[in-house]
Amino acid sequence: MSRKAYLIIFLFIAIIGISLFVVFNNTKRSENEVVVLTGHSQNGVFYAETTPEDEPNPKDFYKTNIYWDKTEGTIKQIHFYINDEITTELTSPINMNSQDMYETAYMPNPPIEGYKYELYIQWTKDNEVLEERFTLEP
Repeated sequence: MSRKAYLIIFLFIAIIGISLFVVFNNTKRSENEVVVLTGHSQNGVFYAETTPEDEPNPKDFYKTNIYWDKTEGTIKQIHFYINDEITTELTSPINMNSQDMYETAYMPNPPIEGYKYELYIQWTKDNEVLEERFTLEP
């Protein structure tokens, strides 16, 4: 065989190898990817971080952690909705001036097509009741 034939075979194998590497590398990354869901209240104090849940089955659920800035008022209610049904509810008031608030909600992984995922938060600041509803799109 000529050098040109060897070069063509080598390039063909290299292209296939690189293609397979890219496909498998992207698949692996998407399984472990951290998806950040952001929403802003009037003071920009809310964000939710969604990561694959470790237990019991990482392919079934995402764990959504909801964090609040400790300087922005008192939380009254947090509801996590799937198709307008509450799946996680926190109703005890927490004074955010004393500590950060942390709550966990669960949503299917992957999200079920046609389902609506929402987060409803109600809090008080300066004797005013504030509320916000976010649509979550992982």
